[in-house]
Amino acid sequence: MKYVLGTAQFGLNYGISNSTGKVRSSSLEQIFRTAIDQGVNYLDTANVYGDAEDKIGTFFDLTKQFKLITKTAHTKEDYKIKENIQFIKEELTISLDKMKRDKVDILLVHNTKDILNEEGSEFFRSLIEIKDSGLANRIGVSVYTIQELSEILEKYPVDVVQLPLNVFNQNFLKSGMLEVLNRKGIEIHARSVFLQGLLLMKTRELNDYFDTIKVLHSSYQDVVFRNKLSLVEGALNFIKSVKEIDAIIFGVQDSTQLNEIINSLESKLIDIDYKNFAVDDESITNPSKWIN
Repeated sequence: MKYVLGTAQFGLNYGISNSTGKVRSSSLEQIFRTAIDQGVNYLDTANVYGDAEDKIGTFFDLTKQFKLITKTAHTKEDYKIKENIQFIKEELTISLDKMKRDKVDILLVHNTKDILNEEGSEFFRSLIEIKDSGLANRIGVSVYTIQELSEILEKYPVDVVQLPLNVFNQNFLKSGMLEVLNRKGIEIHARSVFLQGLLLMKTRELNDYFDTIKVLHSSYQDVVFRNKLSLVEGALNFIKSVKEIDAIIFGVQDSTQLNEIINSLESKLIDIDYKNFAVDDESITNPSKWIN
């Protein structure tokens, strides 16, 4: 399994359990050095992650060791399709300049609506042109739901799919979609493996919005602790049990967290039945729908 260090925390206050805000610049050098030592393969970023791209460029002597994954810029509603295509190409060039790179390894469609509307095929053709021009080695999509991924697979030849997968959100596993992607030779990257930190919080720390899952949340943590695992280990043990996954994306606040994650990923797999902890309520499994 490949290791992907997410950079949202480098430029944003990201994650429900994040009490320290975005990563301090003084911590970044040690994070990058530790990531290199621990065999991290990729940095995952986007131009909407605050100043994350600038920081990748600032520490180029270290970040040049990693392959890059980024996403298409958010298109503008008042632009025509050709204007938006030009816009995403210009934004990619700006991002590359910030990161001091001449290409990325993987370019993902950030908003699937861009390729699932009536002008979607023209938008996707522009991504193929970007790939053919050498600015990206591979192209793919970042998805939230099985339905949007199914529509995309019917229409477009993608190289990589980034999707949410965690103890509570097992939708892509239960549906058999991961097996479909494997058969098609499409690389699978799992994100949201800690559900933005929800799986790392004690049940008593959850606010009232999560009342409907507090009993389940507590039961899950009881199982984790009975198996003598930490909450980080419990969440990652689930990911390790999913054999179809090619890469895992995770964010950290410091190098200590990074070491803990890698050590957990490389530890022995513990036999735990996670099926009963799956949650079918999208208002819980999709953080974009959370109400604070």
